[in-house]
Amino acid sequence: MSGEIFLAFSTGNEIPVNQPRPPEGESKTMIEEVKAVEDSALSSLFEATAECVEEAIYNCLFIAETMQGVEGHRVEALPLKRVKEIMKEYGRAHMI
Repeated sequence: MSGEIFLAFSTGNEIPVNQPRPPEGESKTMIEEVKAVEDSALSSLFEATAECVEEAIYNCLFIAETMQGVEGHRVEALPLKRVKEIMKEYGRAHMI
C-alpha cells in the first residue's frame, strides 16, 4: 500500500526543551540519549493500527445517510447494495 503515514507520541523519553542557555564561554552538549523499540517489533502494531483505521473508515462510510444542506446541496449516501457487488467482484466482500 502507498500513502500510509504513522505518527506516534510517547512519554517514554524525556527530552528537555526550552532549557536556559549555558553561561557564555561554556558549551552545552547537543547529544541526547533516546530509548526506542526496534522497528521490527512494531510491525504487528502498525498492521493492527492500519486495520483499525480501515475498519473505522468503512463503518463511517456505510452508516452515512443522504444529507441535504444549504441552498439545496445534496450528498447521497453510498448505495450499499452496489458497494457489496463491487467488493465481491474484487474478492473483498469479507470486509463488509
